[in-house]
Amino acid sequence: MTKKVGLKLTTSWDDGHPLDDRLADLLMRHGVRATFYVPGENCEQRDVMSTAALRALHTQFQIGSHTRTHANLKTLTSTASAAEIRSGKAHLENQLGTAVDHFCYPGGGFNNAIAAQVRAAGFRYARTVKSFCTTRVFDPFQMPTTLQVFPHTKADYFRNFLRYGHRAHRAKPFLLALSKAKLVDRLVALAELAHDQNGCLHIWGHSWELEAVGLWASVDEALSVIVGSFDVQHVDNAAETVCKTPPSPQRVVS
Repeated sequence: MTKKVGLKLTTSWDDGHPLDDRLADLLMRHGVRATFYVPGENCEQRDVMSTAALRALHTQFQIGSHTRTHANLKTLTSTASAAEIRSGKAHLENQLGTAVDHFCYPGGGFNNAIAAQVRAAGFRYARTVKSFCTTRVFDPFQMPTTLQVFPHTKADYFRNFLRYGHRAHRAKPFLLALSKAKLVDRLVALAELAHDQNGCLHIWGHSWELEAVGLWASVDEALSVIVGSFDVQHVDNAAETVCKTPPSPQRVVS
């Protein structure tokens, strides 16, 4: 079988749950790269991996910050959100013994002021929960994704599509995702689209959700099909490898 050439694939996984170890094993079996976004602790009382486990994960994958306590930054005062961002970075760098320059907004909560705080803290990129994107042109502090690994309803998809704008560019991936009943079929179809558009397929999720709703086999199957069908260029969330030419920061409507 001749593989199709030219698909960029990146994945990202949030919350630093101990099940990230199992997820890392699955990804490595398929040669898939990833960025894991880890908070210092979780205010929602979910477990966060130990420093030893995090350091072991970092030998194979990129690690990014997810604030100090996984707080939704839009619910905080400006002073508190800035402190969450800065202290999360410092805590993670102390654990890893290396600089951390990638960030993910907990719950996707951000606006222009928060994005500016992330930039001021010394991060170079920040990932959102904006779905249905295969483009490789984006504001590095509003990094979009293609699809979350979760059995969302069509209503959930509509809300994400309407909330984050840029609908002309996101319409085709959005409609394609709606047209497929199975998660595996959605991911494979979106991989085809990303390939045809010379774009990037960005899959994201949470290891604890894969366990809670029984999605391990679906992720395994989807990655197997994608890696078997394409000569994939595996990349982490470093925007210089995903993004063609990062534009100037865009306004956030929120």
